[in-house]
Amino acid sequence: MSTKLNTSIKTKRFFDSLWSYILLAVIAFLFLFPCVWLITSSFSSTGSIYDYVGFFPKEFSFNTARRR
Repeated sequence: MSTKLNTSIKTKRFFDSLWSYILLAVIAFLFLFPCVWLITSSFSSTGSIYDYVGFFPKEFSFNTARRR
């Protein structure tokens, strides 16, 4: 009986940890996505975050990073 109880406790701990890590991964994605989006958009040919369709620009350019 105690072995079965011990196994069910370990299983519960595993799923509790799994849900915690999934939640942490989702929160990390929500915080990091805007930063990655801004960095990738800064390397687009126009430098605007609204000019390209999709997450990654089709053409990368360093012209927007040069000083004028």
